[in-house]
Amino acid sequence: MIKAVFFDLDNTLCSYDKANAVAMEEILKFGKVEFSLNPDKMLHLLSEAQEILLNRLGKNSSTIHNRLIRFQCFLELLQYPNLITALKMEQMYWDTFLGVITPEPGLVSLLSMLQKAKIVTGIGSDQNAYIQYRKLETLGILNHFSIFVTSEEAGVEKPSARFFE
Repeated sequence: MIKAVFFDLDNTLCSYDKANAVAMEEILKFGKVEFSLNPDKMLHLLSEAQEILLNRLGKNSSTIHNRLIRFQCFLELLQYPNLITALKMEQMYWDTFLGVITPEPGLVSLLSMLQKAKIVTGIGSDQNAYIQYRKLETLGILNHFSIFVTSEEAGVEKPSARFFE
């Protein structure tokens, strides 16, 4: 008998890729206005900023997903001294992302069915807890889960065995 079902969040319960694409479009528009950067240059610098994070932290830290720190590194590459802009970019990204995500078709009825059958449901996800909680809240499904483990809490990224322990 099944006692529990665990889900990943991004690209399982909702389309991370679609929401990320929309959010990144907003960031690219902002970059054109604020920094006079074309999209290719902006994407290159954001990728370089992500590489800085990976080099500093390694690939097994939830902080590599932190948009605020990524945008801060991006601004450092530009030698742009106004760090309030990093916060503005981070808020713009997540506000846009959360504004467009929707649950995958049939998800809510599946979760309701599992809940009705008294099957424990949980989330195991990379990323930081705050953002993942916000996603679940926005999707209207936070109340369907009783267990939630993020790479931030586990101290490692999936698929590390320690994450699942």
